[in-house]
Amino acid sequence: MRTMANIFDELRQKVSIEEVASCLGYKVNPKAGTRGAYLEMQLFGGGDKKLDTIVIRRGRNGNADSYFHRSTGSGGSVIDFIRENCSGLGGRSGNKWKDVFDVFSRFTSLPRETFHLEESARQWEQGKAPESFALSRFEVRPITEDPDTAGLIFGQRALSEDTVRTFSPWIDLIRDTHSAYSHPCLGFPYREPGTDQIVGFELRGYGTFKGKASGTNSTTAAWIVDMSDGHYPPDVRNIYFAESAYDMMAFWQQNRLALKPESSVFVSVGGQLSSRQVSGLMNYYPKANIVDCFDNDVYGRIYGIRTAAIVSDIHLQVVKCNDCARFNANGKCFSIPLNQVSTTAFCKEIPVSSRYRQHTAPKNFKDWNDVVMGLPEKEKVTPSKHQRDEKLEHYRLSGIRR
Repeated sequence: MRTMANIFDELRQKVSIEEVASCLGYKVNPKAGTRGAYLEMQLFGGGDKKLDTIVIRRGRNGNADSYFHRSTGSGGSVIDFIRENCSGLGGRSGNKWKDVFDVFSRFTSLPRETFHLEESARQWEQGKAPESFALSRFEVRPITEDPDTAGLIFGQRALSEDTVRTFSPWIDLIRDTHSAYSHPCLGFPYREPGTDQIVGFELRGYGTFKGKASGTNSTTAAWIVDMSDGHYPPDVRNIYFAESAYDMMAFWQQNRLALKPESSVFVSVGGQLSSRQVSGLMNYYPKANIVDCFDNDVYGRIYGIRTAAIVSDIHLQVVKCNDCARFNANGKCFSIPLNQVSTTAFCKEIPVSSRYRQHTAPKNFKDWNDVVMGLPEKEKVTPSKHQRDEKLEHYRLSGIRR
């Protein structure tokens, strides 16, 4: 159950202006620098005629990036940039907001149905900004105070009592006093490396309820479980990354006998991977390897590639298309078919640092949580010609348009 503020915040954190601009044909201007707070991108037409130049200000302290046009000074967020360029990004419906959210759904794993088109458009037009994170709005207590409630929520995901007990110092039971959702949730607190201040929560509740607390810093903070107690960060040898707290706990449960907790850190990015999450942890734990435990779907495999690039100091742009993923890695451009996207395929084009490692779920499972739940992915069976003809006949007789 996402609020509208959460939707806008999530979209701005999930999709960068740089990747949208790359999809439109903009190129990074290396002469303007690529490592600082600003990035310049240029669009050229025929005969190397410069059509446009945008300057992207990279987000800091949990803020998403923003941009402005050198020619006019106008700009805004990634939402504004997509609105400006809907037609160039494939928007054809004539409904500006429908086209905007169709574009976002192609860049993310979020189905367009979650965007609540009319309400979102009305709120954006009124200029309502996302809320900043305020810990004071939450009732927070340790899960050990109510193990029955916590157990009911965790039980849906086949996470054992031993696993929950191991991770319990890093999990709270919380209730948002500003939300209509009155049931307590599991709150996985977000912190920046080496700090105690809570700057957000990954949320999980009964059934399929999930999300993040409004204003959660998903840029420099994450759910960080330091089993070394943080006494001496250089002693940490492995930082394990997953897309959700459930996946990270499931990874532990499935592999605990082979893991060394005293030299390990376990991280969830809550489905919003930021380069500064990875680089911040690398800097704080200078001797650690970064271990990719992301999902086996195409989005998880792209997360793995992005992580490998961050670890290797590779300037990477990636755009997911209908049939392939297009990469620009340190100026080298290439494409990989979607069903072949992997760090192995990426490394055939450009090598990555030995500090990047992989420990993903077995290939017949989407993620580590599915492993502990015993839910392998079903093989997709291509329908026969007879089945296709029957389906087509059904459409014709029922008047359904495909």
